[in-house]
Amino acid sequence: MNEIFKKRRNLWYKQNIKYLRYVFNDHFVLFLMILLGALVVQYINFLQIHQLNLWGKIILVILISLASQIVGRLATFIESPDKVFLLTKEMEVRAYLVKCLIRSLIIPAVVSALLVLIAAPLLRFNPIFLVLWFVLLVAIKAAWLAYKIWSSQ
Repeated sequence: MNEIFKKRRNLWYKQNIKYLRYVFNDHFVLFLMILLGALVVQYINFLQIHQLNLWGKIILVILISLASQIVGRLATFIESPDKVFLLTKEMEVRAYLVKCLIRSLIIPAVVSALLVLIAAPLLRFNPIFLVLWFVLLVAIKAAWLAYKIWSSQ
């Protein structure tokens, strides 16, 4: 069973890598680097000029929390005929779904960490609070993905 899903995942990776080579060509990557540098400079200038009050911090925390939940979806590579053919291997499928859940949390966790780190200088919160906020964001995303797994069965 693991070989079937590994083959599907590799096929998906090959298809995406083939097209990403054309999307991220040299000029576009150079443009992204210049844009990132300009955004960093503007953010540093923004931090030196502005300070947020309590309501501004609350709004920013809510916006970042919502933005971090948008990114990422569950990737199981399970197709509709698998519900019939893999019915006898239910425990193996459950173990595979847990692996898929963990694998699907990598990108949302990275995005959440980046958003929390980017907002940290503006919010000026205690680092322990920032870590707890990150853990809470990842836990909410994990709960949502787990709900999607178990509700589809």
